[in-house]
Amino acid sequence: MQQESKPDAWIWLGDIVYADKEIMNVISVPPSMPELEAMYNQLKGSQSYQNLMNVTAITGIWDDHDYGKNDGDRTYQDREPSKRILLKFLDEENDSPRWERDGIYQSYILGSPGKRVKIILLDVRYNREETYGGDLLGETQWQWLASELESSDADVHIIGSSVQVRTFQLEFNLKFEAAWSWEN
Repeated sequence: MQQESKPDAWIWLGDIVYADKEIMNVISVPPSMPELEAMYNQLKGSQSYQNLMNVTAITGIWDDHDYGKNDGDRTYQDREPSKRILLKFLDEENDSPRWERDGIYQSYILGSPGKRVKIILLDVRYNREETYGGDLLGETQWQWLASELESSDADVHIIGSSVQVRTFQLEFNLKFEAAWSWEN
């Protein structure tokens, strides 16, 4: 990033690091928590990431590979330690509700009155049902999302998710990816 660039924010939408490992291109193995933390620390310690941290606020959400398990869902046994490692990487404030929530969803307001943008980040891993085409958010997050939209005075709303909103079914596209898209 060039030093004269100063974005308002940098928002990760998942797969910040690819922590899970594939064995023989068949089996995905979750990382140990020390391995996951080391990957984040390596990225955070890089000069380019330090440059980014010096010019803008950084936040984000995870997807499966930084959650710790390929196609991970609510059954992932290390979701809490993984959450703590990610929030530490993001330098999440100690009083942030993300530390206590079942998931890492959050909203942010940028801009001044008349030019307000509300950024809503959804967590589609922590409470995701393990059945294909099942619920992505869980009841609590759905209620939170409704409240965030209904009570907002922002001029623009941006909803960030680590899954695509619209999946175009191509011959080579896997059907399970379509099952968990927002169009369902």
